[in-house]
Amino acid sequence: MNFEEKAEPWLYALLGILTVVPFISDLIFPLGTAIWVVYLLAVV
Repeated sequence: MNFEEKAEPWLYALLGILTVVPFISDLIFPLGTAIWVVYLLAVV
């Protein structure tokens, strides 16, 4: 990718979603539920 080229907007949206989903899942699921899979998705 050239530095003059702009990144795709959907890429920024995808990265934002992958960042927010683990935090929302922590609020929704009760303590003790295995949420590590959602965190793993954001890392991979």
